[in-house]
Amino acid sequence: MKNTLKKSNSPEPRAARPAKLRLHIFRLTGFALGLSLLLTLFALLVVGLPPGLTHRIITKVQAEGIPLQVESIRLSPHRGWVLKNVRLYSTSPDDLQPLLSAKKLYLLPWPVDWKNPGQGGWHVRVYVKDLGVSLGSPWESVLPENHPFRIVGRLRASLTAAPGQIRVEKAELDWGGINIFAQGTAIFSGLETQQGTDFRRRAAKAADALSRLKCEQPPQLSLNFNFNDIRPEESFLDAALSAKGVTWRDRVYKRLNGELSYRDSVWTLAALRLNRSDIEHLALHGAINLNTSNAQVSVENTLSAADLFNLLPDEAQSAVAQTGVKPYGRFDFTASAGPAPYTLLAEKVAVQVQQAHLKRHDITLDPLAFNLTRDGSRVEVSNLQARVNGGSLSASLILDLDSKAWTAHAQTQCDPNIAGGYDEDLRDFLLRFNFPTEWPKADLTISQSGTDESVAIAGTLSGNRFTCGGVPIEHLEAFMVYSNQMLDLTPVHAVRAKEQFDGSVQVDFNRGIAFFNATNSFSPADVARALAPEEHTVLEQFRFTGPVYTAGRGQIDYLGWTNHAFKGTFHAEDVSMSKLRASLFNTDIEARGTQLLFTNSAIQFYDGFAEGSAEFDILLTDGSAPYRINAKVNQIDLGQMLEQLSAGDYGRTHGRLSATLNLTADAKTGFWQSARGNGRVEIKDGHLADVPFLGGFSRLIQSTFSGFKLFSLTAFSADYELHDKAIWSDNAQLGGTLFSARGRGNYSPEKGLNFTVAAEPLRQTSGGEKEGNQLQRLAIGALREGTAPFFRLLEFKLEGPIEKPEWRFVNLPTEVPNLLGRSKEK
Repeated sequence: MKNTLKKSNSPEPRAARPAKLRLHIFRLTGFALGLSLLLTLFALLVVGLPPGLTHRIITKVQAEGIPLQVESIRLSPHRGWVLKNVRLYSTSPDDLQPLLSAKKLYLLPWPVDWKNPGQGGWHVRVYVKDLGVSLGSPWESVLPENHPFRIVGRLRASLTAAPGQIRVEKAELDWGGINIFAQGTAIFSGLETQQGTDFRRRAAKAADALSRLKCEQPPQLSLNFNFNDIRPEESFLDAALSAKGVTWRDRVYKRLNGELSYRDSVWTLAALRLNRSDIEHLALHGAINLNTSNAQVSVENTLSAADLFNLLPDEAQSAVAQTGVKPYGRFDFTASAGPAPYTLLAEKVAVQVQQAHLKRHDITLDPLAFNLTRDGSRVEVSNLQARVNGGSLSASLILDLDSKAWTAHAQTQCDPNIAGGYDEDLRDFLLRFNFPTEWPKADLTISQSGTDESVAIAGTLSGNRFTCGGVPIEHLEAFMVYSNQMLDLTPVHAVRAKEQFDGSVQVDFNRGIAFFNATNSFSPADVARALAPEEHTVLEQFRFTGPVYTAGRGQIDYLGWTNHAFKGTFHAEDVSMSKLRASLFNTDIEARGTQLLFTNSAIQFYDGFAEGSAEFDILLTDGSAPYRINAKVNQIDLGQMLEQLSAGDYGRTHGRLSATLNLTADAKTGFWQSARGNGRVEIKDGHLADVPFLGGFSRLIQSTFSGFKLFSLTAFSADYELHDKAIWSDNAQLGGTLFSARGRGNYSPEKGLNFTVAAEPLRQTSGGEKEGNQLQRLAIGALREGTAPFFRLLEFKLEGPIEKPEWRFVNLPTEVPNLLGRSKEK
């Protein structure tokens, strides 16, 4: 058998072995690398970076000026790297707490340019929950540790970080209950900027205020920004806020919307609008230029006063409460400030209040509308219209804030006691007025030259159908000036029916003195009561039912009542005091200290007249009111006087009464308790039988001697004294046609009459008769001597009240009067 060898195309076995070996090595290397990678990945997922490497990374970051601390770094299968216990601190040594802190922070970075990752920047995805936030000690002092703005509930962001800049493609975070959406770019210059303590404190207070918002759904805040430190002119910010069902301090507002933007160094608040309902809202607009520092703000409000007051900070609410002003109801207004430097923004203001309702103490402005402008230190209020406690008010005001001087002009018809609320003395004066039908009218200019100066008031006053101190006045008009506790009414005109007062009155509230120069036809009692309502004078005992005319000038001390000084004349018709009435009275009047003097006084009454003088002490606070009267009465009609003073029938009584009077008394103590004085009374040509305490004698004589039916009483005279609560006389003489009588005794209202009367024959004659009657007097004297034993039996006692006196015999035996009868007047 023959072997045939085939030709083969395969390489030589020796040449094939290196290739297989290389493949095997490559496979082994790949497996080793894969295993190493898996082990590394497992280690990164489970254990994390080695502590040494972590330390080197953190050290390098800190070397770049970032005070960052991280406990460990490991890999997450879903969100990249996990940084455990991350803390970012402030560069300020005063801030001990980290600015940002989190137990876990997820980072997923990858390079923008894989070929050159150090130059192209990095894409980064960030996710963190419960991120602690602190902006330093000011932040912590305002916001407690459990405050909502101390924790960012969740942060999710996609950004690109490159040297010197960060671009946020998308960021979402839940911070303080607000959903925040942001995108934008930040370019840094590398220069550090420090935010002051005040800024952080204000930021903390703003965050605290925002945390009090309670909404039906979390508020939405959208941010679009470009922060460029290198080219600031390119920086911008657009922010938009929206919320529904906002609850603030237990009040629910329908929605809140706002837009804030920054362009070209100008911050603009396009619209911040809070709606309570579709028609009730508060809208805020504003702008500030950081280059020029100019700013302007405008506000429009239709919220109620309660809703608006509820929005104020606690400090502002406290400040309003301290003023005593209580707004209520509608409060519609628009206001603007600027344009002006923002530090001077409050010095250029314009406000238009369309409707407001205010109450302060006893003053109510309902409604109130006005315009207010401020330019520097000048404040002007114009077109003020209000209902003041039911009355009307139109006013304007100019105020200088530097000097505190102000001037106001007001036209009003309202309760004048409102003005008294700012001055105690003026209030006490105004309380004497009462306006039952309509308020008085006033057109006044009110001013004050400084805080230490008193208020000055000048203008016209008028009123209809009112009372002053209880005195009715139909109409009054006056020009008033009030300053430095002085009230000047010049001129003043008051009218009531046919009575009127014209002149001037000045009241010094410091001294309690009223000055006057006037003519008057009001009764003196009404004038005294109007000037001093709480004082009671003797003038109140007089009634003036006829015309009155007075003219005088001087001063009245209405406070101390001890420094009166005035003079005047007085004329009155139909004047009465108790039951005494005069048809005409004229006198001169003068006041000196506490004394009121009447001189050259003349009175016409009962068809006769009287003249004399009087002096009254009108100081009533010392418990006394003494007065003195000197008078002479001439030939008054006795019948007329008795008909007016007494209730009896005196139709047949007649006679002419003359008298003198000189007495002192005290009006407070009472007449009879205090009267002291003397005088004389005389009645001639009379018929006195019907006079109660005289007629009884006539009837007793006629009943005793029945033959003397024509006996009558025709005259009476007596000297008298006033003391010890009674009138005393030792020489009362009663003249008749055939008999006369002489009496002595006294009369007092308490005990009545107590006289002893002795009858005498024939008529008594006075010592003043002519010499031709000498023979008649001699004959009468002889007759008396001859009949004396008989007439001693005709001695009587006159006793009892003057209206019902009783006559009785004194010396006759008891049986004789019983036979003759007794006379007792009913």
